[in-house]
Amino acid sequence: AIRRGTKIHRIFELLEAPGFLKAAVNRVHSEGLLQDSEVQSIHDEIEDILQIPQIRDWFHGDWEVLNERELYKANTLHRPDRVMLKQQLALVVDYKTGQRNDTKYKKQLDEYGKLLVEMGYKVEQFIFYIDQREVIQV
Repeated sequence: AIRRGTKIHRIFELLEAPGFLKAAVNRVHSEGLLQDSEVQSIHDEIEDILQIPQIRDWFHGDWEVLNERELYKANTLHRPDRVMLKQQLALVVDYKTGQRNDTKYKKQLDEYGKLLVEMGYKVEQFIFYIDQREVIQV
């Protein structure tokens, strides 16, 4: 069975704004990642998540959104879940399901942040723990 976290992560990967939620869920369903019986509950869960004020701002702003965009440095591939750019500000978000592990995930985000700082951005980094509905700035 495909893990719930993988399914939710894929929907967020496709999602740039709340108006695209239904299309993102339908696409993940058509890709075979969601069963018919899961479509409505996953849709409703993500719709609830998008009501969290900070999350809502990430999806309702005038950000340039880069979902799962590859960044390279020294022949190493980095792929943050979501990067949002506005002028010289870059917000980097990693979505996580399961148990919190701030230390491990902070290290991962620091790598992404360094690349964006080198590109001239002021960077803010966040871990979004989906299961706990918690946003942690690191």
